[in-house]
Amino acid sequence: MSNIVRYYAKPSGQFYGGWEGDPDVVNDPFLAMGYIQVPQIAPSTDWYWDPATEAFYLPDVVSEM
Repeated sequence: MSNIVRYYAKPSGQFYGGWEGDPDVVNDPFLAMGYIQVPQIAPSTDWYWDPATEAFYLPDVVSEM
């Protein structure tokens, strides 16, 4: 058994987390749900993945006054 770790962002781009498993034995559920595989972990789930720049970014926070 050869486990690997993959990281994912939600379809919206927001970082979701990781999946660890053996893809030859266990189906990776996140790809089937439309999640985006990203090459690295983000600092937190507040970050979003930008496929154009292939990097995470922290969106501007809009404050209501």
